[in-house]
Amino acid sequence: MGKRLLIITDRYPVDAERSPAAWMLAHLQSLDGVADVTVVSLLRTLPRLKNLLFGGYDRRWFRILYRLRRQEQPFPHVTVLHRRCLTLPDVLGWRINPRLYLWQQRRWLRTQLRIHGFDAVLVHYMHAATPLARFAARELGVPLWIDENETLGSMRMDGLAALRTWLLEQLGTADTVISQCRMQTVELEHLLPEKEVRLVPLAVEDARPAADPPVPPPLHCICVSRLDQYSKHVEALLRAVPLVRDGGGPELRLTVAGDGYLLKEFRRLTKTLGVDDAIEFIGWISPPALQAMLRDIHVAVQPSQHESFGLVTLEAAAAGLPLIAGAHAGVVPDLLALGAAVRPLMSSAPEEIAAAILEVFERLREMQRQALEARGRIREHFSWQAHAGAYAALLASLDGEVQEISGRVYT
Repeated sequence: MGKRLLIITDRYPVDAERSPAAWMLAHLQSLDGVADVTVVSLLRTLPRLKNLLFGGYDRRWFRILYRLRRQEQPFPHVTVLHRRCLTLPDVLGWRINPRLYLWQQRRWLRTQLRIHGFDAVLVHYMHAATPLARFAARELGVPLWIDENETLGSMRMDGLAALRTWLLEQLGTADTVISQCRMQTVELEHLLPEKEVRLVPLAVEDARPAADPPVPPPLHCICVSRLDQYSKHVEALLRAVPLVRDGGGPELRLTVAGDGYLLKEFRRLTKTLGVDDAIEFIGWISPPALQAMLRDIHVAVQPSQHESFGLVTLEAAAAGLPLIAGAHAGVVPDLLALGAAVRPLMSSAPEEIAAAILEVFERLREMQRQALEARGRIREHFSWQAHAGAYAALLASLDGEVQEISGRVYT
């Protein structure tokens, strides 16, 4: 293969069925024939405090953490090294944790670098991993690539303006910033005008075998989302359901798939709104189970206005579903350019979401045909082969870069 790639991340999907970063396994598999890959998986000893106390994915963390082997090889060309790290919940010390990772792992990592050597260092989910990855790149004198997985656009809304500023500082230390969609590329080029930004879209597996789309009633919508961020606007979607009813709309059924500490609050809200008979919360479900469920769904609704990419939106479009989604949220403009059946939301107000549901119901047959026609173009554009090809091009460019970078003096 020739090239060796070191990936450092604190989101390696050790529980692939439930992890929001499960896409990383397909990403690693796609690099077969492109590079030999070593993943340093940074495992937090304490998960996020809100989910730990109030419910959500992280409640499973302790049971998973201590069953893991220190090393695994999910694919012949990939070796994963799991490293447990003493951390604080981010709410108590998000600035401290990256230093803790660096302090605990620097000596061990220096030994690994001397033994193996790498041609580039890549970061996925940059908060905790970037300082350690920057250390590795400097030790080796090789490029540092940062794949920008964070949703910068919503951080001010979530009260995370300081974290957003810190993340932009980390991106400023990269040799190449990797974006995942055109909207994100434009944003990063504006925020980091001096940096090289390379577009490497995520990909999607083939899903939902072609068949005659289901016909209502009821109109069955699905929203797949993390339930630990208000900026996902799931609450606005819930409030839109009684507006659809009051507007003389169709019999409506909404399934919400996802987990997080806001789940209990959202359940209470549906009872308060008097629509708990129309809304079902099913928690986090495995990708195969989700694909089976999509066969009986009419419309996917993703009300978030800010996404770094929006993989669940892409998965719904690749399955041939009409979409209601934020007009500028991550991959949505790319899908519109490919002819996907998208009713864009200019805001996430409950009134606009309700109006969009009513409009899609009126045009459902037309939008179903459009969605199925666009499915092939979407799957071709967002294929893992194309994804791997973009990384192959990045690696092929290294021969000219390494000599330049190895001559730098770092302070």
